[in-house]
Amino acid sequence: MPLSLQHPDLDDFEPVVRRLIYVAHESGGSFLRAEGLGPGDLSNHPKAFRIFLRKCHYGFDLAQRQIGKLVVEYERRVRELEAELKKLRRSRDARVEPVEDLAEVLRNRQLVLRRILDSILFTVLLPDASIQRRLTSNEEIRAIDPDVVARTLGIAVERNKADRTRFNIVSDLTTVIHYGDLLEIDKRAPKNRQWRLIELKDGKMNELIATELSYQGGTSAGYVIAALEAAHGKSVAKQARRIVRQQQRLTRLEEIIDTDVGVDP
Repeated sequence: MPLSLQHPDLDDFEPVVRRLIYVAHESGGSFLRAEGLGPGDLSNHPKAFRIFLRKCHYGFDLAQRQIGKLVVEYERRVRELEAELKKLRRSRDARVEPVEDLAEVLRNRQLVLRRILDSILFTVLLPDASIQRRLTSNEEIRAIDPDVVARTLGIAVERNKADRTRFNIVSDLTTVIHYGDLLEIDKRAPKNRQWRLIELKDGKMNELIATELSYQGGTSAGYVIAALEAAHGKSVAKQARRIVRQQQRLTRLEEIIDTDVGVDP
């Protein structure tokens, strides 16, 4: 059944999709065509390859920024509509169906946008795109928190600006990455490991916990957590345990992707 993507209260969606696909997947190709080169020529033109890589990176980054902005905008609008629907249903208002239709179209548009970012992920991971299957914990498409996604996107943009050979994808904007906040792909790294999952630690207390755990040395995580609980209370210890579990999940995931052996998180 085809997705309903158009609505009289919304702008035409097709030009948006076309523009995003072009920005994401043609930025590097446009440079090559302008230079009279093809993909097969890059191995013999190191300078052209470096420029091509930066052009692709910029296109991916710009597309992700625009996708993120729209996904967050749609999510906030859908939440407003869902709150409105509760009131309309209680009063048996005839406007329920039109509001439901608008919310459905916005959700469908979100899905299309996130699938475009999936295609960027697939392209950036080449020739190791098969690891995507390990980045997904189940078949469900995760719901997003618009405030968290907006904040994470801002961090990804800054990281991408800082180094055009490393590309940071916001996990929650894709439909397939169910671990970490960011997936960083480093094209300068050895080919057997060009990626890493990153958990962002927002807030002073999370930063403190992460610092204490990172400096534990030969001390067990349990001892560090007990010390944190003594100094800051049970809620901080609970948060520290959550951070440890997150890191353990990422470590197990990386091991199973690298070796194809291990405990699936």
